Amino acid sequence: MNAASDNEPWPVRISGISLIELLVAMAIGLFVIAGAITLITTVRSTEQRANNVLELQENAAFALGVLGKDLRMANYWGLHNNPAQIMVSSAPEVFCRGQNASSQTFQLQNPVELNGVLLPCAENLDSGDRFTARYVSSESQAPDPRYVQLYTDYNRGYLHAGIEPPNSNLNAAKNFTLVVNSYFIENTDNTGVAELRRWSLGPHHKFYNELVAPNISKLNILWGEKVSDEWVWHRNATPRPLLARVEVTATSMSGGQRIEHTMAKLFQLHNMRSADNTADKSMAEL
Repeated sequence: MNAASDNEPWPVRISGISLIELLVAMAIGLFVIAGAITLITTVRSTEQRANNVLELQENAAFALGVLGKDLRMANYWGLHNNPAQIMVSSAPEVFCRGQNASSQTFQLQNPVELNGVLLPCAENLDSGDRFTARYVSSESQAPDPRYVQLYTDYNRGYLHAGIEPPNSNLNAAKNFTLVVNSYFIENTDNTGVAELRRWSLGPHHKFYNELVAPNISKLNILWGEKVSDEWVWHRNATPRPLLARVEVTATSMSGGQRIEHTMAKLFQLHNMRSADNTADKSMAEL
């Protein structure tokens, strides 16, 4: 063997991947990336939907809380719960949207009213019930002529809007502010998503349109009375229901899909109860 040939390097064979192997690897990589993107999108969509449902639950619970306060306070007239003993002849005129709404406002013998609309205020009324509550402030207040007020003792009283209460023969009387809230559902756009609003009697003897809770699309109320040891549920608030079952539906749009959440709650109408406190004795039965 030639010595020179012994010093020549052996040829090195270099191997690589073929085009087919490269394409297969790229396909596998794209498949993994696509799966990861799909997973992330699904997680985000699920999270967004969960957040939307949570928001709807919060809106529905808040709406029920506001409605419940008015239901519990309805027919509270300061020192008694007999609206028949309240004189309205000295009450000021009340306006809504520039129109006189006094006759509807001062229907005190209907402290809770279902679908009895404050006519001058009525507009854009959509799905769900309309509910009006009437009562006075929980605490006595100094006379303020900006507001409609009730000056009353334990037997009778007078509506007024004076700096001082009207002259009367009332005994140990106190002064309160009249509260009238009329709730309704109003659509906000063409998607069908609505909000719960109310006309609220405020300063200067006017009603003001207030937002109560967004995304509330339905409001339904049933009144409960005890008849022959049985609870009877109906939509007529006459003469004096003891309980109210309030149901609200919150609605929103997410990813082109409509999401709804319905919540219901029972409320005891404290100031509507009879002398034997039937409601107190019967709540445990429900």
